Amino acid sequence: MPEAKNYLSRFEEQKSSAKIEGLPSDIIVYVDQFHPKVTYDNRGVVAKAIKDEQGNEKFIYPETMEDIFGCMQPEIDVKLINEKGEEEKNLFTFGKMEDFDIDKGLIENNEFFRDLRDKTENYEDAKNQIKNNSTLRDILKYPEAKNELKTLLVSILEELNNSKNN
Repeated sequence: MPEAKNYLSRFEEQKSSAKIEGLPSDIIVYVDQFHPKVTYDNRGVVAKAIKDEQGNEKFIYPETMEDIFGCMQPEIDVKLINEKGEEEKNLFTFGKMEDFDIDKGLIENNEFFRDLRDKTENYEDAKNQIKNNSTLRDILKYPEAKNELKTLLVSILEELNNSKNN
């Protein structure tokens, strides 16, 4: 067996000699919090149970992070509230460590979060354009001009929505 470098266990005090490449030695991975069907050997260590030629159960211990994700296929169902106040079910799957990253994983791999990010970025862009445009800033100082601009923007938005639906 490889030297004890790090381990996977549901018991913090239980170590195995499982060597996981790319995982720092002071990190403990609790895979069972993401996947309800995790298999453990008789010591409580995460392993994949298989049958040998004689039908005896033996355990294969993950050696790389890719092995862990391939074996466990972690996923979680999350209910999110959309702009209309309705619940939306979202399934998050994790195939590599990067999938846990907020920007590269959770947002990029989820349409709900991508749409929310895009809307937020569009809002920030519009806000910055108004802030940096002296003509618009001047218009917004006067209530009458502000209302005229609002009416114009609403009519443009309606026109865009109508052309989009046709």
